[in-house]
Amino acid sequence: MVRQESARPRAVLSSPSLEEQADLLRGYRSGFQAIHVITTGAQLGLFEQLAAHPQGLTYQELAQLTGYHAPYLRIWCSTAYHFYLLEADQDGRYRLAP
Repeated sequence: MVRQESARPRAVLSSPSLEEQADLLRGYRSGFQAIHVITTGAQLGLFEQLAAHPQGLTYQELAQLTGYHAPYLRIWCSTAYHFYLLEADQDGRYRLAP
């Protein structure tokens, strides 16, 4: 079997510094975590519940609607807020970000 070369030639780069490698790894980890939050929210119907309540929901209200454990939803909501997927007001109500 003949190996096909990539359509894009590989550039010869100098070895990255330790700081550059650490930044790259942090970016990979952050991306993975964001995808995990998105996937979890989609699979559990959390985004659907939040979309159905444009006035927003507290994590406790979201727990009552879904039957999921409130402390886990608090973590999910705050993490989704961190990744700009949700907005939050001073009353602790989360809603989908625009």
